[in-house]
Amino acid sequence: MKKILLIIAILIASGLNIIKAQGTWTQKANFAGIARAGATSFSIGNKGYLGLGEQYPISYKDFWQYDPVADAWSQKADFGGNGRLYAVGFTIDGKGYVGTGQSGAYPNYTYYKDFWEYDPISNTWTQKSNFGGTARFGAVGFSIDGNGYLGTGTESLSIVTKDFWEYDPIQNKWTKKADFSGVERQWAVGFNIGSHGYVGTGGSTSLLKDFWEYNPSSNTWTQKSDFGGSARQVAAGFCIGNKGYIGTGETLLNSKDFWEYDPTLDTWTQKSDFGGTARNQVTGFSIGNKGYMGTGSDASYYKDFWEYTPDGCLAPSNLRIPKIADTAVLLRWALPADSISSFKLRYRVVGSAVFISRQIKSNTNHFGITGLLPNTTYQWQMKSNCTADTSGWVSGPDFTTTSSLVSSSNADAVKDKNVSVQIMPNPSKGNITVAYKSSNATNLQLNIFYITGKKVFTKTVKAITGNNTYQLALSSLATGTYYLQIINGSETKNIKFVIEK
Repeated sequence: MKKILLIIAILIASGLNIIKAQGTWTQKANFAGIARAGATSFSIGNKGYLGLGEQYPISYKDFWQYDPVADAWSQKADFGGNGRLYAVGFTIDGKGYVGTGQSGAYPNYTYYKDFWEYDPISNTWTQKSNFGGTARFGAVGFSIDGNGYLGTGTESLSIVTKDFWEYDPIQNKWTKKADFSGVERQWAVGFNIGSHGYVGTGGSTSLLKDFWEYNPSSNTWTQKSDFGGSARQVAAGFCIGNKGYIGTGETLLNSKDFWEYDPTLDTWTQKSDFGGTARNQVTGFSIGNKGYMGTGSDASYYKDFWEYTPDGCLAPSNLRIPKIADTAVLLRWALPADSISSFKLRYRVVGSAVFISRQIKSNTNHFGITGLLPNTTYQWQMKSNCTADTSGWVSGPDFTTTSSLVSSSNADAVKDKNVSVQIMPNPSKGNITVAYKSSNATNLQLNIFYITGKKVFTKTVKAITGNNTYQLALSSLATGTYYLQIINGSETKNIKFVIEK
């Protein structure tokens, strides 16, 4: 009898673990705008943003911010372009980007290729260079290492595409990349996990469930395991840490199943069904350890909004930066509720491929980093190490160390003959003269960084002892603030300059 009871207890315990392993959906405050389908969303830092969409045939252009701590919505500036649905949205370096889409009523639809940048600090939209491909709707997009990616979608009621494009926000320029390797499609799901992008599901001549990985370094596509659920289109997806998620969408009927993708194992695992009713045209994003999905339609339009908490080893949350100096920063975070063994922290200059890692004790909620470069933008991420598992990486907000830089202007160049480095003219249209006084004959490394810290130019030049001048042709760079870094052995000089066109 005792043996039977022990077996039952083990089965019950196993069952509880299975239930826990599915993740949890919690209903949150309803989206504060009008119920809609085909909306667009993205997250910036610890806030989410949701807008656009339609109740046929009326398209919307309002945009809203979601605060998960307060569980509250606040209306922001309307989208800068026309109202639309099926647009693409993603985030790069603290700004949101939205473009493409469709508006109107059958058969007189309007298709878009305009592209807009949202600044959450100034609450403004700025039009950028039009998307490099044709006007379309139902495309996918994501961002990796400071660049955006957008492709697939439908040009008209009959022409489905597979071209794929990279957007550089510093150059404000689109570059065509390798075509998506699957069949042409619309209404697929796209997201990034770390330094790779993922695109799958969607519709073409039939519903699809294939799934592909994009490597921007090699500009190649690799087919991965098919999506774990049934073939579908107009589903929603996002990533949390090192896992991807896809759910809801239109199969033969509307669905509410929800699946997790592990890129390390190349496997799909079914999780708890989406908390709302079965539907399609849902939108989703993630903030820290949590995923969010809402709006959408079946026979009705919805505005309910749901939070997903994954199972397993939980990463720290509420990553923030209370103090920044020129060569140091203090990082803080909230400890996860579950017991963990330690944290791993990694950080790097924006645009760099190499992370610097630190191991941190489990009961610590802050860490100071020293030895940083002045006036340089850094990215940082953390994950938890548990006894039998690790969490995914979660990103804290980028930070820029304070300036200990020289700033030159034409007036400085005339008035101060003792400054060891000067840029003339400043501001300029891009063609500049660098005057540098060297203490030795050597080779210099000239690096130019955008204000975000992304390197956009590098050159090695020779210097003689004394005064040197160098002509740099930078007219291809966009209007903005930049930093010239001159490396002379162990000595580094930095100087700010502005390009105005």
